[in-house]
Amino acid sequence: DGDSSLLSPDGVRDVIPCSTLDDALEAYKITMADHFNSYTSNTIPRTHPASKQVGSQKMKEEVAVEWSREVSVLVDNVYSEAQAHIAATMGSAQGAKVTSTGELMTSSGTLTMEQIEKAEAILYQISVLIKNKTHVELENDSANMAQIGKLTTELYSTIPQANTMPLTADDSINAVMETIQVMKDYLCVGETLGQQGSFWETRLKALGCNITHVDASSQLFNSIKNTITQNIPSDQRSCFSLDRMYSLHRPSEHDQFTQHLHPQVLLCHGTRPGLVMGILSRGLMMPLISGIQRTDIGHLGSGIYFAKNALASSRYSPEGTSASGGKRYMLLASVALGMEKQYTTHQPNLTAPPEGFQSVRGVADSAHRSSVFPHDEYVIYTPAQQKLMYLIEFTTTTTTGPNVQPTISVFPNNVSAAPPRLDRDVINQVDTAGAMNKPFVPLFSGGDPDTMTTLQPPLPPWALIPPPPDKVGLIATSASGQVQELPLQGVDVRAKIVDFVAEVKVFQHYRNDSDTAIEAKYVFPLDDMGVVCGFEAFINGKHVVGVVKEKEQARREYREAVSKGHGAYLMDEDAPDVFTVSVGNLPPHCDAIIKIIYVAELTLDGDEIAFIVPATLAPGQDKIVLAQNTQSITRTIGSSSAVSSGSGGGVSVLVSLSMPHKIVSLRSGSDHPIRIKRTETRATVEMEKTPQLFKNFVLLIGIEECRAPRMWVEVNEQGHHASMLAFLPQFQLQDKVSNEHIFVVDRSSSMKGGSLDDMKRVLLLLLSNMSRTEAQDERGEPDLVFNIVSYGDTSSRLFVKSVVPNEANLTLAWHHVLGLQADMGGTDLHSTMKSTFLALPQTTDKQVNLFIFTDGYTTEQDRVLALIRKNASRSRVFTFGIGETCSRFFVKAMARSGGGFPEFVTPGKRPNPVKVIRQLARAAQAAVRHISVEFLTSDKNLIQAPCVINTVFSGERQVVYAFAGPSTLAKLTARTSGGGLMSSTVSTHETGFVKGSMLHKLAARAMIRDYDDGSFSDKSRMHNEMIKANKKDDILKLSLKYQIVSTFTSFVAIEERTADEQAVLASSKPLSSSSAKNNYPTLADLLKKEPVDDLDYLPWEIAKEG
Repeated sequence: DGDSSLLSPDGVRDVIPCSTLDDALEAYKITMADHFNSYTSNTIPRTHPASKQVGSQKMKEEVAVEWSREVSVLVDNVYSEAQAHIAATMGSAQGAKVTSTGELMTSSGTLTMEQIEKAEAILYQISVLIKNKTHVELENDSANMAQIGKLTTELYSTIPQANTMPLTADDSINAVMETIQVMKDYLCVGETLGQQGSFWETRLKALGCNITHVDASSQLFNSIKNTITQNIPSDQRSCFSLDRMYSLHRPSEHDQFTQHLHPQVLLCHGTRPGLVMGILSRGLMMPLISGIQRTDIGHLGSGIYFAKNALASSRYSPEGTSASGGKRYMLLASVALGMEKQYTTHQPNLTAPPEGFQSVRGVADSAHRSSVFPHDEYVIYTPAQQKLMYLIEFTTTTTTGPNVQPTISVFPNNVSAAPPRLDRDVINQVDTAGAMNKPFVPLFSGGDPDTMTTLQPPLPPWALIPPPPDKVGLIATSASGQVQELPLQGVDVRAKIVDFVAEVKVFQHYRNDSDTAIEAKYVFPLDDMGVVCGFEAFINGKHVVGVVKEKEQARREYREAVSKGHGAYLMDEDAPDVFTVSVGNLPPHCDAIIKIIYVAELTLDGDEIAFIVPATLAPGQDKIVLAQNTQSITRTIGSSSAVSSGSGGGVSVLVSLSMPHKIVSLRSGSDHPIRIKRTETRATVEMEKTPQLFKNFVLLIGIEECRAPRMWVEVNEQGHHASMLAFLPQFQLQDKVSNEHIFVVDRSSSMKGGSLDDMKRVLLLLLSNMSRTEAQDERGEPDLVFNIVSYGDTSSRLFVKSVVPNEANLTLAWHHVLGLQADMGGTDLHSTMKSTFLALPQTTDKQVNLFIFTDGYTTEQDRVLALIRKNASRSRVFTFGIGETCSRFFVKAMARSGGGFPEFVTPGKRPNPVKVIRQLARAAQAAVRHISVEFLTSDKNLIQAPCVINTVFSGERQVVYAFAGPSTLAKLTARTSGGGLMSSTVSTHETGFVKGSMLHKLAARAMIRDYDDGSFSDKSRMHNEMIKANKKDDILKLSLKYQIVSTFTSFVAIEERTADEQAVLASSKPLSSSSAKNNYPTLADLLKKEPVDDLDYLPWEIAKEG
């Protein structure tokens, strides 16, 4: 099964003995280099081990794939049982499958891993509310029941189910948790099924567990059978029959097993058939939810339970469905018990063995010792104390006993075989439209032939600004489904900039020329460093101001207003950088002026502050917005981004500046003509009015001491203080260091489609902007080398050894990237990282930078993070999150653990070249880590955002916000990559005290961004989600207090209409009364009320080019 070209002419394979690992690696490199010299492409074809008999015993166990008819049937059965479990829950006969984009497709729609883990966190919250409470206590606690009801509705909105049930009892919670775990397991292993090759072999590989059928006539089979039989009471042995047995080997379990603990005993673990697939792929897990009341099991707390008596364990192994022929399964594990603490009474609150012990045993009741346990129960509290050895199929001729139901293996607790259904009135409260009926938006597929066929030279950032898409503003569809456009009459932007903070007001004038009332969708793009804090509409003489309310309440008020014939306006945050406004019942022949107010933190471009007015929104966002169902009374239509010809409006931009230091330059970075008024620290800039804005308007502002740290303190009308600290570290490496860039790219099945195209675009940008050099250091080593490693179930390298980025190698890499396919099955990132780190020299002066591309959902995330941390002293990890369902937590956690930086690729959109190229710049420099900021204040309720600052790179500004009371000093400490300690104190300049609310809103947005990113814990995704769940109410209160749109809030405004107005509207006639016309403010009237030019006493000067 290996490469036959590795054979010598006489068919004999050479064996090279090596005394050390380094010698073996060197011999391997030389041998492989000689072998692949015949390949003119200098690339490595995918290879396999020449023989399963070569290598250490451990290696042979890991690479061996035993295949037999019996194993084929087993694998088919465990997959079928998992599908049947999901099908029963979702109310479908079709089961589930994993889509090419890594989502779980069910009869109710698609589910992402993010949705499933969110539901898991909600369920945990519910379990906390009912913990250690009786049904009577719950019923008498109205506040608690109301919160449980609210969380239950949210849970079933996140994951709609056919078998819904009230979540006020232990068995119902465990039943839902079981379903969630099966979904997670199926999603993790299911993506492998999309790869090429044998269907059965693919399924087995997906499990990541080596399975071998044990023949019933073998000595091993009879030995295990005798062991099991001896542990069953003699009068009951005839009731148990061992039908089939399979040997199991999970490499990760053997790596982690606590081999030093003794005794090690073979014990039984019963489980439901629908959970076997997940257990084989991930192993046994500790319970997520513990401490709630139990009935028949769980009497020794929160651990993993085993028994010697197989007949006792069989009570928790019910018959399977018809999909597997009613098979019953049981696991046999080698358990390292160590010192065991024995109990004869229930100990339900244990989460670990008592000090000095490694396990707990519930001793069976006998004539010699009175006990509440009918049989011996063994409990361990860490998965490392067990390793799965065998899976058996069995039958029994005895009943399972009265009221004893099988447990799930995720955690020991009671689960009803047929969970009760939730009352219909409760189900009707669950809104599944938002969670499940997501529109399908086709993404760009394939490369641009004009840019992807030849290697392009590096381009400056402004030359790489993505071109505008087709539509922006008020998006619309007609009754026939065709796009109907609302002509844009004019756009005016008014902005005030103080240092690097801007308050921006955008006015857009639209007109509905149709003969019917419509619902218009308005889309507003905004950088994720900004926050929308105001929305107003002027419609036929009426001024409507939006108010921020809880999202569900806002949507309810919007729907009710539209149904009653009133005007209604709703603004939601669709994504961190895209906001959507729904304008309901927009009358025929009506003018509408939309006013958006936002505040934003401006970026640095070199030594200049950059203020950008976006010309357009993200591609495809219009399709998503139009597909959202916000009401069903009027038809939904949209608009064109272009200002209509003859409108006389055009696009204007007017900006005022107030800087803490002398202004040294003002220029247009986008080549738009501008004129300027200015003093030493203040200025007014106006863009020449243009019919249309075809590209982003970029104003670059240069000031003295642009990179100096500063601190601003703002006091609002209530006397509350908000602080903003900005610092920009400048440091250099003491010695020049050579770099090795390794691009680790995800080619698993879940990357198919748009995700793969997005990854290719970023890779090509990185290759295009890598230095073309063959320069060497003083030791004759190349200054820079690179390689590309692909991973899925297996991994492969583009080059045998990392190569210099000359034209030949870059061209080869370019074409390799163009040919990448998502054809490597599952996502085994751990094995890939392990082999990559293993191949690195133990001692080197080269700085190794790994650029990891992933959609974030990989098996064994904890082991990946541990591996990255272990090798952090000789490598750094920079990450790119790919895809709409990307696990932001895991992408960020890898970068934090590896001392790098995370970036996320917007789906279906050309990558931001500045962000991509910046990753290369970071990799070429030193960084400071373990940063802490202390605001010197007496306020004990200080809140800071970001709450954790992991890494800051030279030349990149870091901004920290705080609600800190009166504070004029802040102390910054950090540690450099070389181990040195940095410390600096920043004070507020006399001009740094301001009044207003801009900083308060930005501080609140930073705290909400912390929540959205979810970076609260590196322990696990689940632990992180639980912390987020506890912070939800705080984020909601923050959004309402400062009137900003967030994940949980929306702007809503209602325009009350009289009966006469509604009658005219129903007749399809325009509302054109003279009073309305006289009261209707023109755009010019509104702009006069927004004075920006504070230097009206100075003449204009035309800015010079450049």
